[in-house]
Amino acid sequence: GNHVHLIVDNEPYIAIRDVSKPIDLNAVVLKELGHPLSEGTHVIQVFPGRGHHESVKEPGAFDVRVFHFKSKTADFKFDAKAPLLTYSRPKGCSDAGSRVLLDFYVTNTKLGATDSRVHYTIDGNTSGDIVAFTPHYVENLPVGEHQLHLTLQDQNGSPISGLFNDTTRTIKVAPDCK
Repeated sequence: GNHVHLIVDNEPYIAIRDVSKPIDLNAVVLKELGHPLSEGTHVIQVFPGRGHHESVKEPGAFDVRVFHFKSKTADFKFDAKAPLLTYSRPKGCSDAGSRVLLDFYVTNTKLGATDSRVHYTIDGNTSGDIVAFTPHYVENLPVGEHQLHLTLQDQNGSPISGLFNDTTRTIKVAPDCK
């Protein structure tokens, strides 16, 4: 059921189900993402997820940390206090005919009709703006691969600069994802 979404450098999240003991981040990244943690500076983002993978959107539920693995990356720039979009869902495969959860975490800015927004595009042709920090669902995605693009924008629809504020993921919809 409940778990923690752990995101390293804007890659797909890793579900951590047991937070009672320390995590070997390099081993987890290798196992779940298929590559070792690269040497240098990284950003880790964590927040709790519900059993159906929706992020818990309550004050204090999100944390972000910059850390160095073996060495520091020269000229690495990340401002943890700037507006930040953290992509969460969808990822991987979704069963055909099911609603697909579109989920993210926004920090250091407010979503609203006269504030920031998250602009989404699906397959380059379906798009919209999300102005509420609530779960969103995509209905009736056909079987196949789909490109989902999220961008954090200001009240005028201009992109807000930031290391992770513009993210594209490829997801799959299949008759059976098991």
